[in-house]
Formats: sequence, structure tokens, C-alpha cells
Amino acid sequence: MKQIRLTIPTETIVEGGVIPKRFFAHNKRLDVLRVFAVAERAAILIAEIHRKDRLYGQGEIEAMRRELLSRYNLEHFEVVEVDEERKVYTVLMRARIPDDLEEAWRTVGTEAFLDGPIQITAESATLSFVVLGRGEKPIELLEQFQVPFEVKEVRQGPREARRDGLTREQRALLRLALDLGYYEVPARVKLTQLARYTGVSKAAVSKRLRRAERKILFESVGRAR
Repeated sequence: MKQIRLTIPTETIVEGGVIPKRFFAHNKRLDVLRVFAVAERAAILIAEIHRKDRLYGQGEIEAMRRELLSRYNLEHFEVVEVDEERKVYTVLMRARIPDDLEEAWRTVGTEAFLDGPIQITAESATLSFVVLGRGEKPIELLEQFQVPFEVKEVRQGPREARRDGLTREQRALLRLALDLGYYEVPARVKLTQLARYTGVSKAAVSKRLRRAERKILFESVGRAR
């Protein structure tokens, strides 16, 4: 297992339809703090948008919501925190994976996973990920798509965690619920909000969480006799 940090030109991300070039006309950078693979072709992202220009009010953002969803190819967009001093929005987004990135997306979660924030400026994107096995597939994909890249650092990755039987989607949903405060007392988010964020029904979210929690409990304390 290896941990790799590299940079790629932002131009390739723009050409791939991940983010429009106009984003940087009014914003300094985008920091993707965490990516959750909650479905086969969709991802939930928690990110910080660092503004150049003034911050919009909540009413203005609500009025622009439909335009933002279309402009950035999103299924959901929600501002969860505003730091007026730093001029930063913390947002939660659900995005569809572009067709051209389908093969790369399948690799994430099976042969590699993102580790740490992704920082995207107008010039370059810096990301770190942990690769499993030989650790060649992510690099091969970059070469296949003729994406120029520069490896900044390669080091030994974390030890492989104990197998718990969770699927990629179950692990991502548990991580999302944990990060957003679902398991805190009192809870900072409820099932209704998790359902809205993930795009499925409240009953479906509850069922998926319970199945994942059951696997974790069986791994930790064993099956009751």
C-alpha cells in the first residue's frame, strides 16, 4: 500500500467537465475536504469555496440554486456554514460522475481511495490518495487519458485495516453520517437531512445504515447466542 501526492493542471479538470473555467472568475480556490462514494455513479462532496468577491446572502443563494445545479452538474447543493472573516463557504454537494470519468471512478474505492483534501486553484489541482496492491492503476489512467501530472511525494501508506465486510457505499454512508454529526448526542443531523443529501428516501437511508451498523457490531462483539 502506497500513499501518493501529485498535481495535475486544472485545465484538464475543466476539459473533463468536472468544474467550469468561470468558477475561478469570482473564487480563489476549491478545497474538497472529503469525497463519499455513496452510489455507483454519484458522489457526495464536502468542500470549502474560497471567494475573491463578496459573499452572497442565503436568500441570493436560494434564488441561484437551480442555476448552480445546472452550471456545476450537481444533483444537490447546500451551504452548511459561512465564514465571513475568511470569505469561505462550506458546502455539501451531490454530483453525477461524467461518462468520460466512469473508468477512473470505478478505480476509486476498489484500487485506490482519496486521502486528505483536494485543493484546486485556477492553475493546478493537488490531491493525495492511497493505492492498493501494485498501485499502478491510477497512474496508468492518467497516462491513458494523456493527463500531465507531477508526482510530489510517494511514501508507505497506512497499514491495511481489518476487514469488516462493509461495501464501499456502506462505508461511505457511515462516514458521511459520522462526519455530519448523526451519531452525536444530540444529533446535529437527522435521517431526513441524510436522505436529502444522498437523494434517497428516509426509509432507505435508515435501512442502509442499520445493515452497515449490524456488520460493524457483529465484527466488534460477535453474534448474540
